[in-house]
Amino acid sequence: MKKLFFFFVLCSFIVLTMAGNSFALDFDVLKISDNLGGDDYMPSINNNSHVVWMGSSGSNWETYYYDGTTVTNISDNPNGDDYLSQINDNNFVIWQGYNSSDFEIYCYEGSTLTNLSNNPNADEWFAQINTNGHAVWVRFDYNLLDNDIYYYNGKTAFNISNAPDNDDTIPDINANGHVVWQKENGQNHDIYYYNGKIAFNISNSPDSDDIIPDINANGHVVWQKKNEQDHDIYYYDGKTATNISNHLKTNDFYPLINTNGHVVWQGSDGSNNEIYSYDGSTVINLSNNPDSNDQYPQINADGHVVWQRFNGSDNEIYYYDGSTAINISKNPEHDDMFPKINDYGHVVYQSHNGSDYDIFLLTPQLNESTSDSN
Repeated sequence: MKKLFFFFVLCSFIVLTMAGNSFALDFDVLKISDNLGGDDYMPSINNNSHVVWMGSSGSNWETYYYDGTTVTNISDNPNGDDYLSQINDNNFVIWQGYNSSDFEIYCYEGSTLTNLSNNPNADEWFAQINTNGHAVWVRFDYNLLDNDIYYYNGKTAFNISNAPDNDDTIPDINANGHVVWQKENGQNHDIYYYNGKIAFNISNSPDSDDIIPDINANGHVVWQKKNEQDHDIYYYDGKTATNISNHLKTNDFYPLINTNGHVVWQGSDGSNNEIYSYDGSTVINLSNNPDSNDQYPQINADGHVVWQRFNGSDNEIYYYDGSTAINISKNPEHDDMFPKINDYGHVVYQSHNGSDYDIFLLTPQLNESTSDSN
């Protein structure tokens, strides 16, 4: 669970097709954007290693798409800004775009661009899409002055939160079309779950704030809970919500859960941030570096994790392969930020070159030996 941010390709990259392979900690590096006129931010990658991001043309932001060979401006919207793109494994791309009057949700399917929200009386934002092309987003209604969660089922968009007196934000959707989000009721936030028929409260905690949920394919959910003492990470297994961080002196933020129920988050003890993982029974400190700040982890289906580390002079990208964490950006003079990882261990991030940010794709090289599991 739970945002902002083109141009020429230099060479090809290696695609890994065996999920059971063990990886050497060596990577092929490919710069996939070279936007001399502006910055490229916030990349997202799918399991085909297609990449999308937001790129500045100098006057506005556009959505750019790398299909493994070519980079294309798929929003092509000189009159407005396009933000926060996501791509699914069928290569559908979704984002929020400004059309000179309001923000709408757009979807690109190979060659077709569709306005999914198509509502001039509201702003639509924070869109998420699943493998089937079903999508969710937040709609801010100008008349009601509140946020609701809308669900697009491939044909129609409809309101699934339907709470005009509450603010519903930060949705996430899984492969089965189940949705989670945070609801603000005037006193606190709770986590709501939509199972395709009804929406119900799974945090049910009037004395705390429950925010930023993330859901996996099995319907398991994680989120961040703020109580009187600190922030903790809670895990809902379909029946019960359990505190899995349980750090009395540590604030824990931004959890994500993979298909196997493994969870990552960042935890702060007041002096620095570390990256923690939960494998179903044990919590492990993956970064374990008291002299740096480690933030914004991402996890793939094999439990490999990437994050950014600030070492006192710049941000670098670190990769944990199940046993070892190493610096894979190796750019000591400039910042490397906001990594994403796919299920084959391919990593994208934005990297500063001294004048602007570009998008890099790193592909792990196979070891000579392979194993049945990671």
